[in-house]
Amino acid sequence: MKFALSILLLSVATAARAQTGLVARTGPMHTQLVELFTSEGCNSCPPAEEWMSGLRARSGLWTNFVPVAFHVDYWDHLGWPDRFSSPQFTERQRAYVRTWRGDTMYTPCVVLDGNAWKLWRNLDAPPTPRSEKSGIVEIETRGTNSFFVRFFPVGTGPWKFNAALFGSDIEVEVKAGENAGRTLRHDFTVLSYTNGPLAATDPPSAEFTLGPTAEKPPETGIAVWITRRNSTVPVQAAGGMLK
Repeated sequence: MKFALSILLLSVATAARAQTGLVARTGPMHTQLVELFTSEGCNSCPPAEEWMSGLRARSGLWTNFVPVAFHVDYWDHLGWPDRFSSPQFTERQRAYVRTWRGDTMYTPCVVLDGNAWKLWRNLDAPPTPRSEKSGIVEIETRGTNSFFVRFFPVGTGPWKFNAALFGSDIEVEVKAGENAGRTLRHDFTVLSYTNGPLAATDPPSAEFTLGPTAEKPPETGIAVWITRRNSTVPVQAAGGMLK
């Protein structure tokens, strides 16, 4: 009986270790956040999605830049509801437009570290690395759908975390709307998003959940970026694939 109990305890401990662990850790130098606002209902978006997919093979992925793609819902009325779209993601883009003092929302829209970035149209160009120190971000898994982030900052807070669970290697056959008849590929597509304050611990930290979602993409990953409490500008970003 003692032998059987020992095996059971060992199995439980092994399973617990399998569900926890370090997903990503940045260096002290700044890692940029690249956001794409897109929609399956927009016929101008596939080139931007192709560029986003190309970032998978670029040097600097996760070390120089972290990409995420938010699908907005304001094209859904054109006959093809994008199943990845969310009013929450549309509101995120709207918040940027307010910050930029603009009056127009459009797709595709690429945002680099909180600013509209049109140079993505040079499809051979990933973001140019920045050379300042921004602090270190660590992301850990704490079990199914549960994560932990800690931030070793350069400068003072208070700080806020943003976190996105994304899917990659997704293909969708669009049967209506502006992209009818096309098969679209999606990478770094946000499936679940949350944010909140980092606790004033040493170092600042937070535990959070992402998902579960109905989507079961071939690959999943997580991106976390830190901002000051009342700012949309990323201070540091981290990301990586989940096993």
